[in-house]
Amino acid sequence: MSNQYLSFDVTKQSTPQQLITGRQGDSQLKFVTMLFWDGDKNVPYDLTGKRVAFEALKPDNTHIVDYEGITVLDAPAGLVRYSFNEQVFSVAGTMQQAFFKITHTDSDNNVIADSTLEVAINILENRVEFGINSEDYLSEYDKLVAAVEKKFDDYATTVQDSIDKAQVLHDQIVEYTEFINSMGVITKDVFGNISDLKPIGNTVVDKINNEFADKGVNILWYGAIGDGKTDNTDSILKAYNFAKNNDTTVFVPSGLYFAKFDTLPDKKMFQGNGVIINDGKQFNISTNINRNDLKKFQNPFTITRYTYGRFNPAAGLSVNTNSEDEAAVIGIGDDSAGLSKYANRDSVGIFTRNTSSGWHINSTGISFGMDYVDLPTDVDLSDVRVGMFIDTGETPKNTGIITGVVDKRIFVNRWVTAGGTDTGVIPVNNSAVIINPITAIWGQNTVVKLDKNTRNIGAAGYELDIINNQPHREDINGHLIISDGDFPANAAIIARNRNKGLWKYSLLSQNSEYGVHHSGGSVGFYVENPQFTGYVANNTPIVLSSQNNRKATLLHATDENGNTLFNMYNDGMLSRLTLQRQLASGDVSAPVVFATGDVTLPSPDKYPNEVIIITNVTANDIKLNAKISYKGKQYNPMILHAYSSAIFICDGVEYYNTNFSDALSIS
Repeated sequence: MSNQYLSFDVTKQSTPQQLITGRQGDSQLKFVTMLFWDGDKNVPYDLTGKRVAFEALKPDNTHIVDYEGITVLDAPAGLVRYSFNEQVFSVAGTMQQAFFKITHTDSDNNVIADSTLEVAINILENRVEFGINSEDYLSEYDKLVAAVEKKFDDYATTVQDSIDKAQVLHDQIVEYTEFINSMGVITKDVFGNISDLKPIGNTVVDKINNEFADKGVNILWYGAIGDGKTDNTDSILKAYNFAKNNDTTVFVPSGLYFAKFDTLPDKKMFQGNGVIINDGKQFNISTNINRNDLKKFQNPFTITRYTYGRFNPAAGLSVNTNSEDEAAVIGIGDDSAGLSKYANRDSVGIFTRNTSSGWHINSTGISFGMDYVDLPTDVDLSDVRVGMFIDTGETPKNTGIITGVVDKRIFVNRWVTAGGTDTGVIPVNNSAVIINPITAIWGQNTVVKLDKNTRNIGAAGYELDIINNQPHREDINGHLIISDGDFPANAAIIARNRNKGLWKYSLLSQNSEYGVHHSGGSVGFYVENPQFTGYVANNTPIVLSSQNNRKATLLHATDENGNTLFNMYNDGMLSRLTLQRQLASGDVSAPVVFATGDVTLPSPDKYPNEVIIITNVTANDIKLNAKISYKGKQYNPMILHAYSSAIFICDGVEYYNTNFSDALSIS
């Protein structure tokens, strides 16, 4: 005899119940003792005058509705015992749905029903015994059939003298019994009144079909099973075709559904939290509620509200991902102490926050199979969901997609090696496990796509319009980017290209009082773009402003060889201006040259607008090999006298000297 003790909150506020495990063939010797609780009143749920039934959908889609196995031990105390019918454990697998239902009739003869949260039941396979058949078990239905048969038996016993009448009655009873068997009749207190179904229609089928057309079609209604193993192609296509013909959507509940579509259905027709895998690839499911081709979703969605105070009420819309925290708007505690230090009273239109998530489980007691991992008994897996990724701590790591959780075993579609094989592997036992390993976190990700067949005249990924009708203030900003962690963040703004995309300008400032204003940090403005202009400012009184960091470089420019062309330090004084110099003879490339012998200047067309300062540091005259304009004529070479300097300016065709006549002479 096996007994488990369970507690149910009829207000459905309690946590899911523990797993019940049985084996094929178990029956009345397997039972549970239950306490029903009213979570709102925090008292036992009084079962006086109420009926309790166990209802379940088995792994093979057969049903259980059992009133007979219920024994009320103490009605006022909400104490009940249930002995499992043999049909509960007739087929191996995980029960698709199981719960206890409570019904009673009020003073107006209306049937009032409530139910508990679902119970997880796992039925182990019986490989020894044969002939364990699975079928529907409806106790009220079986009772009705038994009552009909008993009525015939009683009548046949007491009315021996009317064989003809008994035969007629017998034929009628047989006819009713066959009708019950063929139509699947159940009792009224279980089914209820058809008039209580609010959707429009004369029959149950009409009412349900009309409701489907309004709310969408669940793929489970057509036999889909989200166990990560069953081929659901036919079920999904049947639901899809019905939805398409009735102008509605296809609902995919939580689960992993495999399919093999020869032709992909319209993805916009699908919605829900489930995952469809088609030919090894995820079939994206839309959660959009504003489908263009659905009339009932045509109205725009608008939020209008007034903000006040702190946290969530201070935001018009708050979106938290991987966290249930309130919006971080004016993060002042209940004691109001922070109000003395924070003068602003913030109001936020949209607040978004995304928090890193995932479970890192150490390596102790972890074992792997081709499509699963077994974890220690002290690990809570209640928040693990089908469709999450799972990684191992090996190098290189192995990874997979979670298809189910049973007890402490997590099933995966298969293990593959990151950067390696896709054929399936078995990770090393006692390797650490990371569940839902999010590696890149975005607070907001906005995509603007311009189709080549549309005639757009402009686009912006984000437009921010500041309407300042107050006198000039220093605290009105377009973007306020804050680094608030224990370690420095990389960059406040990054402009990069992907695929063939390029930015013409990384930053374009037009008619602004400040083009770029930087205060603090090692680099005020950094541009890495070998093809185009690094920085342009037009009509800006202050081109660059950098404060409070005298050790940093305000401007730094290099040529294609990495040679420094220009430096300006943070105080901006010309006394701190440095140019790259070169001590050399022969070919020279730097703007400042200390010549130790004859030198050759760069070809004039290589550096148009080039300024070169050359100093002869020797006691002898040296040759300057270049096309130089001197007193209205071109010469090549020219002589630079000992210990003399000259400045040359290039126009892209030749060099012009600055009339240092004492320093130069004709060769």
